[in-house]
This record gives sequence, C-alpha cells and structure tokens, in this order.
Amino acid sequence: MLQHVAYLVGFSFLLALGQLCFKSAANHLNQNSDLPIVEALLSNFWLWGAFALYGMSSLLWVFILRVVPLNLAYPFVAIGFILVPLGGWYFFSEHVNSWYILGAGFIILGLLIITLKAQV
Repeated sequence: MLQHVAYLVGFSFLLALGQLCFKSAANHLNQNSDLPIVEALLSNFWLWGAFALYGMSSLLWVFILRVVPLNLAYPFVAIGFILVPLGGWYFFSEHVNSWYILGAGFIILGLLIITLKAQV
C-alpha cells in the first residue's frame, strides 16, 4: 500500500510540474509575441516539456490504475491543488494567502483520511 501511495504522489508531482511548464510556456509566448502563434508554439521548449510530463503522467496513471482502485487513486489528483499554487508562488511570485493554506490543510487531511481508511 505504501508503494501505491508513492506512485500516486509521484503522479501528482508530474501533473503539477506539467502545469508549471504550461505557465512558463504562456509566459514565454507573451515575451515572444512578434512570432506567428503557430511558430511560437512549436518552438516553445516549455510547452514541449509540459506535453512530455503529461505523457509520462498518463502512462504512470494507467500503471497505477492496474493495482489501485479508482476511488482511492483519484483523490490524489487533489495534491495538484496544493503543489501548483505553491509552484506559482515560488517560481512566478504569485500570491498565496492564509485561506489557501487553510484549504490546502483540509485537502491533506482528506487524503490522510482516505489513505488510512483504505489500509484498514
């Protein structure tokens, strides 16, 4: 069971990293607005990185679902609701307030309850 949780957390990190790459891709597009949009997209390293991370996370998700019930696996997607805004704060200087921290605490509590209940 602990190994399954590790896979699920890894999956969530891949998704979050993909989202941060999408944000970087969007920022890069804003900086290179003189290029035609198709050329700007095709030459955007961050966009290709996001696609690669999403591809890897999709493969990992299929692997996970072979051994973990969907009702246990899917709530771990919520880790992204914590990681992505924290990454936005760290990498892009986006604001994180006390309400966000409180909500993130509830998400963590919910995941702990789901995970611990599944072990019984």
